[in-house]
Amino acid sequence: MKIRCVNLFFISAILVFTTNIFSQNSTELKLEKVFVKGCGCSVYLPPYTPPFDLAYSEDSSQIYTTEYSGDDNYYFGVIAVKLAEPIGDNVQEKELLITRYLDFIKTLFEIHSSTGYVKGQTLDSKPNVVGVIDSWQDKQGYKYSVQSWTDGNKIGVLYIAGPGEYPNQSVRDLFLNGFDFD
Repeated sequence: MKIRCVNLFFISAILVFTTNIFSQNSTELKLEKVFVKGCGCSVYLPPYTPPFDLAYSEDSSQIYTTEYSGDDNYYFGVIAVKLAEPIGDNVQEKELLITRYLDFIKTLFEIHSSTGYVKGQTLDSKPNVVGVIDSWQDKQGYKYSVQSWTDGNKIGVLYIAGPGEYPNQSVRDLFLNGFDFD
């Protein structure tokens, strides 16, 4: 009887330990820098993210997309656009370009509600880059954290979608702020 109780305790301890390992792995996701070949930009993505797909818009802009789907119901997505016609350095024009593009994406993603655009985001290392952030919710209840950047030649839209806010803030911040114009 003592041996059986010890064995049950040992098995229970192993189950708790392995459950903790797997739940920790989902929030301790490691990101690696990935270059978007052909677009001239880079982003931090989880390992095993599918390669970027390339499509062309009506104006011949190149659109690169990828999405990582984890086992924890969170999605990391990137849309990188190399504009066929750059728009220049006017900050208001850049912000307008981003918000119009985000409005277009919201219809594609069937976004039900949003908190509203927060403009005026900047990158210290690249003073000509402007950004816009927003939070969305789709009709299935998934919540999106969205960060978009442009230098007037390219647009980067990064999002994390899931049942709530992504639990690891350092991973979330690195991903959303890690878009770079090479």
